Amino acid sequence: MSINEAIKEQRITKNLSLMDVEKATGIRNGSLCRWENGQVSPSITFCIKLAQFYGCTLDELVGLSEIPQTWTLKKYTTYCRNARGIGQATPIGSTICT
Repeated sequence: MSINEAIKEQRITKNLSLMDVEKATGIRNGSLCRWENGQVSPSITFCIKLAQFYGCTLDELVGLSEIPQTWTLKKYTTYCRNARGIGQATPIGSTICT
């Protein structure tokens, strides 16, 4: 799942409108809309704010919760390369590695 899909899913599953999220977080409606439509990606600061508001982890917010905790570093790195379409991926955290 992409970041924009995961962010939108968090809002939809909690039955919130963009205006509800704006009022509660102070993040402008237009920014939220662009993130959900995949036009731009939010900064880590806004991701943290949204994760706290939605009561989820950053991994869940950005769609990384699909990665099994039993994956090895090599398998995770390959996944990142394929998902991002880049030559080398840097693992985000070591908790995924066994």
